[in-house]
Amino acid sequence: MKRRRIGVIIAVACVAGLVIGGCGGSSTPTGSTGAAQTTAATAATTPTSATTAIAVAYEGGTITGGGRKQVKAGDTVVITVTSDVADEVHVHGYDKKVDVVPGTPATITFTADIPGIFDVELESRSLKLIDLVVQ
Repeated sequence: MKRRRIGVIIAVACVAGLVIGGCGGSSTPTGSTGAAQTTAATAATTPTSATTAIAVAYEGGTITGGGRKQVKAGDTVVITVTSDVADEVHVHGYDKKVDVVPGTPATITFTADIPGIFDVELESRSLKLIDLVVQ
């Protein structure tokens, strides 16, 4: 009877220990390097993505606000294009498209999650507005 009572007391103590903080060892699963704990700490200190706004205009055959634009991978990119001609704005590589009509801004919003250099152009005219560099 005594042995059984001692076994029950040990079992209860071990269960209580697991609830409070572990029984006889680490709370990290066998073979783990504590990645779950590290990930949680990293997630708490990693800044959230930023938003990069890019404005480009095409008027009278001239591009304003064009050129090379750099963004960080993971950022939200908002490209707004105004034009004096109707066309389609196309972000190559991301395959994002929007029609632009004279006098009305067209906006494309996406997450820059593919690194590289991408053309943003007026599609029908094959006219590059910007080089979008994602790093």
